[in-house]
Amino acid sequence: MPSSSDPDFQNWSIWNHVVHNYLQKHLDPSERTVLERWRGRWHEVDMLDLGVGAGRTAHVFAAITRRYVGVDYSPKMIDFCRMQYPEGHHVRFVLGDACDLSFLGHDKFDFILFSFNGIDYVSHNKRAAVLREVRARLKDADSLFLFSSHSLHCYPFAFQWSTDLRRPIRSLYRLPKEAVFNCRLALSNGVPAEEAKDRGWAILNDGEHGFALSTYHVMPQEQIRQLEQAGLELVETMNKAGQRIDWRVPQPDRWLYYLCRIA
Repeated sequence: MPSSSDPDFQNWSIWNHVVHNYLQKHLDPSERTVLERWRGRWHEVDMLDLGVGAGRTAHVFAAITRRYVGVDYSPKMIDFCRMQYPEGHHVRFVLGDACDLSFLGHDKFDFILFSFNGIDYVSHNKRAAVLREVRARLKDADSLFLFSSHSLHCYPFAFQWSTDLRRPIRSLYRLPKEAVFNCRLALSNGVPAEEAKDRGWAILNDGEHGFALSTYHVMPQEQIRQLEQAGLELVETMNKAGQRIDWRVPQPDRWLYYLCRIA
């Protein structure tokens, strides 16, 4: 558990209270891409699932891998996973922080996943620690690490309006609420977009969970630099549809997926 004086404590508190918001059982398109890449050999794969949450990815990967370890720093998330998926020799759920994986002993893995932008809810310095820890836990040059992260290309955030001329009364009903949301969105982020993009990263509030979360956003080139500093290299970048993209071209997606390996 983070200290109450830790800037990450607020995010930790939120995850403990929103477990039931994350009950999906599907894989994202990028995760399905990796699933297909190793078709026929998952029974030989040892997997570490960081930020496992309520078990969305465990639903698939715990059933097909040789060994599966799900980690989350929210006790309620881990408890929920244990209720759904029986632990045993091949499946374990562990309460722990991705910034320090020493609780795993000398374990190494063929595939490490940090899904649903989980890496974006720690500080800048702790983010670097997560990447170093992941590098140390990959078995060899064939091992892969997949994670997603919010893109700074999407900042400043577009205002949200759901005007539908076919349903004018409903649109009018939503208008005041959306106006308040857009006003809060504008006031919650005082970092100039040009300054943030020049630096390469910024911690912003995108309105999720009632404006309760602080979320790391990063330029792709800065993310690749961070990977290199941690001893990792980029294999490919994917958009939300799971399509391989050129990270040099600005993308409209709110977040991107990075597939990496040992440099």
